[in-house]
Amino acid sequence: MKEHINAMVYASTEEAFSRAFDSAKELVRHKPATLQKLEDFAQQKRLYAQYIIDRTVGTLGPKGNAAAEQNHSSIVHHLGPVCYDDPVEEIRGLMVRERELVNKKNQELALSKLQAEAACAKDSFFLQNPSARDAKLALCDKAYDLFYDQYELSKQYTAEALADGSTKLCNVLAPGSQPRIIGPNERCRCKECTVMVMVQCRHELAKNGRKFDKNEWDERHWRRAKVWGKMKRRDVVTAGAVAGDGNNLEEVAV
Repeated sequence: MKEHINAMVYASTEEAFSRAFDSAKELVRHKPATLQKLEDFAQQKRLYAQYIIDRTVGTLGPKGNAAAEQNHSSIVHHLGPVCYDDPVEEIRGLMVRERELVNKKNQELALSKLQAEAACAKDSFFLQNPSARDAKLALCDKAYDLFYDQYELSKQYTAEALADGSTKLCNVLAPGSQPRIIGPNERCRCKECTVMVMVQCRHELAKNGRKFDKNEWDERHWRRAKVWGKMKRRDVVTAGAVAGDGNNLEEVAV
């Protein structure tokens, strides 16, 4: 059974999923309760089936919510797994922690921006490659690294405009490989780039002459000037707060 369940989870096509599901049902066809649980599991395939996740835009490929786990872990680490403090004090502790993290992040963002501007003004690579310069200034550091990788890989392709407005891309390092066709006004369907991560892929860069297009990068990849905390209200104070004592949300929150 475990083998068939794994095959359902990692199925690359609908047909592969159906075959694994049918095989699993055959094993438990004389156990109605187990069969029902299996069918209920199959009904939830949108949450785990590889072939569905692969074609879902913006998933980044994961099968869980890592952000939620990280947030919970951070809270437990800061307050402790068991805390008997007053709820107001617990909340205030989280707000102070948030302020510290936001301030630290904003310092990192400011430094990163200055370093990017300095590199674009002096580095010969950026002076000779306007597209790379635009990407360096517009994208966060991690996203720029991704752009650079795709930019270099795009040099492996030749682009040919077809009569119907489509573009034919051929890999010069693999002459016998199947060419990729991108239709007019269409995005490439690269699973690992345009679908999961929502960025320009090597094929799109090759298609448009390796020009950076910020609009083809999801906003999560853009360079940010500043981040904000969740507690942004400036008109709320805790009961009995005194100006300057740190209890005012104006002082605690960012």
